[in-house]
Amino acid sequence: MKDRLTNNVGLKVMSVLFAILLWALVVNIDDPINEETYRSVPVKVLHEEIFTSKASTYRIIDGYDTVNVIVRAKRSVLSQIKASDIEVTADIKDRVSNSLSEATLPMEVVIRGFEGDYVEAYTAPRNLEIEIEPSTQKDFVISVTTIGTPRDGNVLGKLKANPESIRLGGGESQINRVKRVVAQADVSGISSSGMVEARLYLFDSNDKEIEQELFENNLGSEGLKVEVEVLKKKDVPLELETDGIKPAAGHALGDISYEPRTIAVAGGEEDIKSLTKITIPSEAFELDGISSTQEVSIDVSEYLPENISLVDATAGTVIVTVAVEKFGTKVFNIPSNNIIFENALISLKPSVAKMENIEIQVTGSAEALAKLTEVPRVFVDLEKYTTAGTAAVTIQADLPPGCTLVKNVTVQIVLTQQEQ
Repeated sequence: MKDRLTNNVGLKVMSVLFAILLWALVVNIDDPINEETYRSVPVKVLHEEIFTSKASTYRIIDGYDTVNVIVRAKRSVLSQIKASDIEVTADIKDRVSNSLSEATLPMEVVIRGFEGDYVEAYTAPRNLEIEIEPSTQKDFVISVTTIGTPRDGNVLGKLKANPESIRLGGGESQINRVKRVVAQADVSGISSSGMVEARLYLFDSNDKEIEQELFENNLGSEGLKVEVEVLKKKDVPLELETDGIKPAAGHALGDISYEPRTIAVAGGEEDIKSLTKITIPSEAFELDGISSTQEVSIDVSEYLPENISLVDATAGTVIVTVAVEKFGTKVFNIPSNNIIFENALISLKPSVAKMENIEIQVTGSAEALAKLTEVPRVFVDLEKYTTAGTAAVTIQADLPPGCTLVKNVTVQIVLTQQEQ
């Protein structure tokens, strides 16, 4: 029996080795080693306090805070690994300084739950490049913008960020990029004044948004809000006082028109309720002695009551058009015996010294002259004449409103003493 066991030992050893090799070959053919790439795996930077404690900070060059990870392992293992199982770290302690302002951080890969089950795991790129710079702080005033619209019948009044300024901390170059800080509030459907939650936005000189993750701020747990004033809206008619508009001699005012006829204003509920019209006084025109049609632009905001404002600050211009007509004339030839004597003394008998036609010229606007369809009544007033004799007396005429005599016309009147 012993001879059988020790007989051909070499051959038996070779058989065992061959069996092991054959088994390994079969296993590898059945479950081969493959390679898998896991994309956009986040990089965790360790020991950041090294910079913050020295009043400096760092920035990942080109902003790459994710990398691709290549894993080599058996196919059965790769089929179980997920990107969330992969942890990539870059330790600032292990940095290799390229210069005073730049450094290289080697990256390490650990696949949680699969330690020892994979052949190799590495990142592409292999290292993380960072830029080192001084850190600083700066205060910025917060401006306000809104999205959405209030409920019908309401408009926005004053807007104020709360807080009104913010302190940002970060790398000096990044802080210097910030040119505008904005609080954006959603006012959709609101109908009363109050505080509204707001979102913070940072913009550079080209109005391009800057990532807020680059900075620390002092907003704290209360965050950012906007104090929103909500006003009531109303369309109010405009009224013009035109007494101060005077035409030049020989001219008459025509139509006076203006646009718009109403203006949209906003104010507190009680102020708006009591407002029925907005009056533009005549001194706003400064039109005295005009001889041609004039167009005047008036800023209606100057004549709004206290606590009332325009809904649209750019829509407060009222255009007033004042038409001016040059007087026309009508000429009448009136027989002198048609002249009526008024207020003559009973003791004096008046008569015209010379019987002839007397010409009178009447001027006025076209509309006024159109009403003068008949020869006007003409007369002389003899009240101040108390003695017999001859006198040149000015003729007067009964004319429609808007008509006047172009010039004075006189006639010789004889006053004769009557016997008692």
